[in-house]
Amino acid sequence: MPVPELKTRLGIALDDASQDAMLDLMLTDAQAYFKDYCNRDDIPLEAESVIDRLSVVLYSRNADQYKQGGAVGAYSTTNFGEDDIPKSINRQLRPYRKVKLL
Repeated sequence: MPVPELKTRLGIALDDASQDAMLDLMLTDAQAYFKDYCNRDDIPLEAESVIDRLSVVLYSRNADQYKQGGAVGAYSTTNFGEDDIPKSINRQLRPYRKVKLL
C-alpha cells in the first residue's frame, strides 16, 4: 500500500507530508513482519490487505515509538513482537505461513 492510501485509512490529510517518512517506515516494518512471521521472501498480492491493516495497527500502537525511533540505512530502530499484533491479524496471516525446514 502506498503512503497516500495509508494516510486515507488513518484520516491524515494527503497534503500533510510531515509524517510521510514515519508512515513509509511503518509500511516497511509491516512487510518485514509479514515476511518474518510467514517465513517468506515474497508478499503475495492477496496478503496486501492484511499488511495494510497491520500498518494501521502499528501506527495506532506505536506512533510515539516511531517518532522517537530512527533509522540507520535500511535498518529501523523500532521493535514490536507477536504480542503487539492483534490475534485477528495473526490469524489472517497463518494461511501465508511456510514451514521452515532446518
